Amino acid sequence: MRKILITRAVFPEVVATLSRRFEVEHNAEDRPWPPEELARRLAGKEGAMATVMDRFDEAVLALSPELKVISNIAVGLNNIDVAACTRRGIRVTNHRHGAHRAGDRAARLGLRHARPLP
Repeated sequence: MRKILITRAVFPEVVATLSRRFEVEHNAEDRPWPPEELARRLAGKEGAMATVMDRFDEAVLALSPELKVISNIAVGLNNIDVAACTRRGIRVTNHRHGAHRAGDRAARLGLRHARPLP
């Protein structure tokens, strides 16, 4: 079975769904890992579901030869060395659409409550 790493806490349903197809290691403590711990936990993993708090630089990637995909739960990719991933054949994706919708909704709610609307 293929192995993946989820670097931060996510909904239990996400872990359960992924566990049907993959062997999942999940950071339920939801604390950022220093680069050396991230690299250690990536050993033997083909995929990573990460957040902006996780740095995927050349040093981490060099210690993760089995890694094939990084799915970033963030708007941008500034925490990932995309050029290094490209050289290594690692696909990089992000979940930007959901983040934008959530941000838009939060802004609308904030504006609605900032002043009474007729």
